[in-house]
Amino acid sequence: MTRNILTSLLAVAALGFGGAALAQAQSHQHGQHGQHAGGQMPGGMMMKGDMSMYGGPAGQANMQAMHDMHQAMMGATDRDPDRAFAKMMIEHHKGGIAMAEIQARHGDDAELRRMAQKTIEMQRREIAELQRWLERHGGR
Repeated sequence: MTRNILTSLLAVAALGFGGAALAQAQSHQHGQHGQHAGGQMPGGMMMKGDMSMYGGPAGQANMQAMHDMHQAMMGATDRDPDRAFAKMMIEHHKGGIAMAEIQARHGDDAELRRMAQKTIEMQRREIAELQRWLERHGGR
């Protein structure tokens, strides 16, 4: 029961957080450059013209990384809730690595760049651990 609840919560979170990034990506495809039809994002959040609220190129790269992560998480399915969790967390950690790499490249603060590098290292270790678990439990 708890596993099903956790799996459901992760799926709902992925859907909820991915909405804004998906809307942004779709608006870029339609030439609106960050503005959803009518200037409104899903959920009623109003946007004021350009993408400056996302921190310029670094912010846009983060939005794309989050979108990609949520798409990958939604595709990381398995009938077994344990394997599904491991697969989703691998994709989640890959997204964390992508965002940390953006921070390491674009960030101005030395402390945050060090934290980003530490995040990359930790997430890579956790991915390896989850992959080893999946190999032992019939996944991938």
